[in-house]
Amino acid sequence: MPPEQRPPESIVPPLEDGERDVWLIEWQVAEDAFDVAVGEHVRWDVVDADRSRLGHLGGRRLVTKERNTYSEELDAGPERPIVGVVTRIDQVSVRYGPSANGSGQEPIPGSAMQHAARALAPRIPHEGTIVGWVVRIRVD
Repeated sequence: MPPEQRPPESIVPPLEDGERDVWLIEWQVAEDAFDVAVGEHVRWDVVDADRSRLGHLGGRRLVTKERNTYSEELDAGPERPIVGVVTRIDQVSVRYGPSANGSGQEPIPGSAMQHAARALAPRIPHEGTIVGWVVRIRVD
């Protein structure tokens, strides 16, 4: 998509008291046909976020929890509930390039883009590949 058709990256405000960011993994969202929107009240089971999946955020955001619907199969650790209202959703995309060892593709450092969305669908115009969403929840 030409750059002039993509919105600029969204500015993400800092977490307020009582808010938590939760990572949603793109392939799990797609496989489960999952959707959520700003303003929805949710009750999710979350696990500690897998740091390797969040490296593309380049340390610009601290996300400590993820909604991993395959946590038992992937040995993601104990699940804990999070209950609250969705206050923000950011779609995260990255660009990929050849890996250093030539064995495939890997995220290009610094290429992550975050775009504010009202829901997981429809997708926001973006560059690269959507890898997930950061969903901000105001905890009950």
